[in-house]
Amino acid sequence: MMKAEEQFGVLSDKLGGGPHGFGDPNDRTLRKVETDVLIPKIMREKARTEKCIPEVDAFKKCCKENGLMMVVKCRKETAVQRQCFEKWYQDEGFKKECTDVYLQERSEYRANGKKGKEKKKESTMF
Repeated sequence: MMKAEEQFGVLSDKLGGGPHGFGDPNDRTLRKVETDVLIPKIMREKARTEKCIPEVDAFKKCCKENGLMMVVKCRKETAVQRQCFEKWYQDEGFKKECTDVYLQERSEYRANGKKGKEKKKESTMF
């Protein structure tokens, strides 16, 4: 006979366990989708908003000035911006920093059941 406390599920304990059923908050292993999609997304966002600010601003300014002709007239700014992004994408220290940010956010989500953005919205409601 099966014990009453045994539970069977589709997900392994590290993916489906934890306090809210979202996985173990202390698990630091990464799935393929996390390494190939989610962490590069964080890298792009941080590079755009923190590392390549002058390049992004120059590109935005060029786009505003040239409208639909930006495709032709902003090639230099696009190339400079792309070089800056590629420099940061190749930086292993930056990749590790973004991985740590992702793992911290995932750990908080698995522990609390709420994403960081949801917690911020909830705290500013009143």
